[in-house]
Amino acid sequence: MSVIYVTSQGSHISKQGRHLSLKVKDQEPCSILTFKLNQMVLIGNVEITTSAVKHLLYSGVELVFLSYDGRFIGRVVGELPKNVFLRRQQYAKTEDEGFMKETARSFVRGKLKNQLVLLKRIYRNRKTANLERVIHDLASIVRRLEAASTIKQIRGYEGKGSALFFRGFREGFVNRNDFRKRVRRPPTDPINAVLSFCYTLLMNRVYGAVYAAGLDPYLGSLHALEYGRPSLVLDLMEEFRTIVVDTLTLSLFNLRILADDDFYVYYPEESAAEDGEPDIWKDPLGQMVEGETEGEEGCPEGLVEHEDEIAATEKVYPVRLKEKSLKKLLHQFERKMRTKFFYEPLGRPIDYHKAIYEQARQYSRLVRGEVAEYRPLTMQ
Repeated sequence: MSVIYVTSQGSHISKQGRHLSLKVKDQEPCSILTFKLNQMVLIGNVEITTSAVKHLLYSGVELVFLSYDGRFIGRVVGELPKNVFLRRQQYAKTEDEGFMKETARSFVRGKLKNQLVLLKRIYRNRKTANLERVIHDLASIVRRLEAASTIKQIRGYEGKGSALFFRGFREGFVNRNDFRKRVRRPPTDPINAVLSFCYTLLMNRVYGAVYAAGLDPYLGSLHALEYGRPSLVLDLMEEFRTIVVDTLTLSLFNLRILADDDFYVYYPEESAAEDGEPDIWKDPLGQMVEGETEGEEGCPEGLVEHEDEIAATEKVYPVRLKEKSLKKLLHQFERKMRTKFFYEPLGRPIDYHKAIYEQARQYSRLVRGEVAEYRPLTMQ
């Protein structure tokens, strides 16, 4: 199965017979066959007809909408998976404090171990005092994680470990000093722009795997239950962040696949009326704010929860990929997803796309009580 991305702005998708037709500006229409497709991602200003959407639903293909800068807008899928008994078990597990704590620990263990492996690989080539200190501190957090007695502590270690990781991660880039910390709202430099976009792509891939496994994407353990938050999706993607996105980002810049001229600074139009007052019609819910900030809950020993994704509080303008460069990024992301490795649970090589689905199935077996623990995928 495969994923197709439509990035050409102003393009139009319609149904023609048993397939879809893609029309891009003045070019000749091209056909899109759906029998080997499991997801179609529309990025930015792309139109699709109702009959084309119905054809995708009949074919069992997910339709995902992203903004041009990679923000998730929504998805169109068929009927809910029929295994109501699995979801019932999943709901019951949320009341099991031991289950919630140990699965959260497994997710964090996988994420931090992968981050530690990547930093050690960077250290082989760039033996700096800062990187050595970060590796030492991150290894200490991995050890302390095993003694954490509450989910709140586990979340705290995850946040502190991720913050440490990005302090060392920045040293992995050759001839770039514009990346200092993880900033996602908005991404203020090319590296953050790529990280944010690829994390969104990864999240959508994991969402598809969770849905296919018959699980409720909103019931996780590491990420607190919150209205509208797909907590389980975010939980399961943690182990893949470094394996897929962080390593890919290093390659994209160090191999000069992407450079400064692949990006531009986006200056949005000022949302003010002619008299200088804010335009209330652009804020129908009454939530107009100067800047976007994010609250933090208390964590053990001063650890900051999710510190790896720090919201920008000062007025800055987002950095975005140019349209041709976006296509290069998507091509490299799919190549990464198709990279094969030996997957121990199956005893044979599979690619990362398949591994995401297998890990979601492993979690469903954990919910059903068929396995004793969740084993995250880790780098060697």
